[in-house]
Amino acid sequence: MGHSSHLCRSCSHQLGRGGLDHHYFTGRTEQRRQQHADAQEAAKREHEAKLTHEQRIRDQVVATSKTISKMLQDFRAKIGEATEAVDTLAATLLYDECSAIVRRHHDDALPVIEVMPDLELRQRANALFEAYGEWAGGTAEALSNLTRRPDASGLDGTREQYYERARRVIRDASA
Repeated sequence: MGHSSHLCRSCSHQLGRGGLDHHYFTGRTEQRRQQHADAQEAAKREHEAKLTHEQRIRDQVVATSKTISKMLQDFRAKIGEATEAVDTLAATLLYDECSAIVRRHHDDALPVIEVMPDLELRQRANALFEAYGEWAGGTAEALSNLTRRPDASGLDGTREQYYERARRVIRDASA
C-alpha cells in the first residue's frame, strides 16, 4: 500500500505527503490575501481623502464665487442708480453705498477666503474686493472734491484674474 493519510490536529484537514507544509502554504496565502486587502483599503481611504479634499476646495471656490457674483450684481445696480442721480450729492452718497456693498460682501466671503489652501487664489479674491471698494470710495471722494474720478479699467482685470485662478485651482484639485 502507499502512504497513509493523516488529519491535521488543528484544522482536521486531510494531510497527504508533505503534510507539514500544509499550514505554511495556507499561512502564506492568508498573509498575502490580508496584505492585498490592506493595500486595497489604504488605496480606498486615500481615494476618499482626495475626493473629500477636492470637494472642499470646489465648495470654497463656489461659495466665494457666488459671493463675488452677488456683490457685482448689487454693485452694478447701485452704480446704475448713481449714474442717474440728479445731483452730485446724491451720486456721492450712492457711490459710498457701493463701497459699503463691497465691504459687506467681502466680510461675508472672508471666512471662506481665509481657509482656502491656495495663497494666490486668496490674494486674488481679496484684490478683487479691494479694487471694487477702492474704486467706489475713490469715485465718491472725487465727486465730493470735484477732482478726477479713478480709472475703472482695471476692475474687469481683477475679476478675470480671480476666475482664471479659481478654474486652475479646481482643475488641479481634481488631477
